[in-house]
Amino acid sequence: MVAVKSKKPLLSTRVSWEVYDRVIALTKGEKPQFESISDYLTATILTDLARRDMGIDAEKAKMLLMLQDPEIQKELCRRLL
Repeated sequence: MVAVKSKKPLLSTRVSWEVYDRVIALTKGEKPQFESISDYLTATILTDLARRDMGIDAEKAKMLLMLQDPEIQKELCRRLL
């Protein structure tokens, strides 16, 4: 077993190869959405915890996240004006 030293606590999980490949895809390419699997998992955990703290269900959280997308914002401005 490989020992990893870290100042922060570590979490681990097992996933299917399909899920693993999808997450890896988010860290690859010219402009990856995340620098690493760890960055993706941290963002996902923090997003979920924030949603729970606000008492917002998953569907409302998805809608709020979509509203942050610049393309959606442009389309909303176009339709509202």
